[in-house]
Amino acid sequence: MKIIVLGLNHKTAPVEVREKLTIPETKLPEALRLLIEQTGLKEAVIISTCNRTEIYGVIPQEKKEPEGSTPEVIEKIKNFLSSYRQVARSEFEDKLYLYQEKECIEHLFAVAAGLDSMVVGEDQVLGQVKTAYSYAHQNRTTAKLLNILFQKALNLGKHVRTTTGINKGSVSVSSVAVELAEKIFGNLQERQVMIIGAGETSELTAKNLLDSGVKSILVSNRTFERAQELARKFNGLAVRFDEFPAYLEDVDIVISSTAAPHFILKKEDLLPIMRKRKHRALFLIDIAVPRDIDPQVNDLDNIYLYNIDDLEQIVKTNLGEREKEITKCQQIINKKT
Repeated sequence: MKIIVLGLNHKTAPVEVREKLTIPETKLPEALRLLIEQTGLKEAVIISTCNRTEIYGVIPQEKKEPEGSTPEVIEKIKNFLSSYRQVARSEFEDKLYLYQEKECIEHLFAVAAGLDSMVVGEDQVLGQVKTAYSYAHQNRTTAKLLNILFQKALNLGKHVRTTTGINKGSVSVSSVAVELAEKIFGNLQERQVMIIGAGETSELTAKNLLDSGVKSILVSNRTFERAQELARKFNGLAVRFDEFPAYLEDVDIVISSTAAPHFILKKEDLLPIMRKRKHRALFLIDIAVPRDIDPQVNDLDNIYLYNIDDLEQIVKTNLGEREKEITKCQQIINKKT
């Protein structure tokens, strides 16, 4: 028996190729069954996400087969991917990697640890590995070898996250904004958020804040219909663009991302508002380029203003700290393989 993995990921294939081979979670039972039938694999697990599609398999080796050679089964796996996703082999074949035995084990451990992710140390991939294994186990496409391998990988993934700093610090603009908000306000429950403009990053930031427990969201945009559309997503309130300053007395967090060629908020605008707020903290996140908020508002007490460069610098710092932990994680993987 031989353990192998055949696949591609964000390092070897662009998104336009990866998306063609992605297998939806709901299709995994069917795909696993066909994979076993068409390839002769004894065991199989399919990990398929936006960043990777990988097939882990156990190949039965015949005595006549040269050690380390599994060409026939590999060709069948490629044919399965091509036929199941209706994609010509020529479109993805040169993007594939093949790891066998120890290299396969090391690769899966690196995936589970977050070392093979687009964002080093991200936590989501561990859940994706667990889900992929669960589907395979439930559909009886795993047995002794892959059961042991994936259970060890999941345990290792948890271990490196608790004994190293590989997943510490937010590594996206939206998550950094939430982290800063929590530092300023502590618990975000009962806090109100206002989105000015309807940019993708501001929308994602608002979603993350809502997931973190903020009370409500107001949305203002030059096109009121767009404000209404976005407000519906968050069960929030749409505010006409020329009326948003009147709401600044009550909100706690403002995310601004308009296409205005000039500042839409200046120091003189916020001075009377802060008096009415009795100087309660106001967190301003300016994601617009050019900037929406005059940096001079930072001169006012209890105003915390961060622009896109500030947030991206924090992201880079956090990524740098994570990358320092890679060696520790690799040492743990080496001990386990």
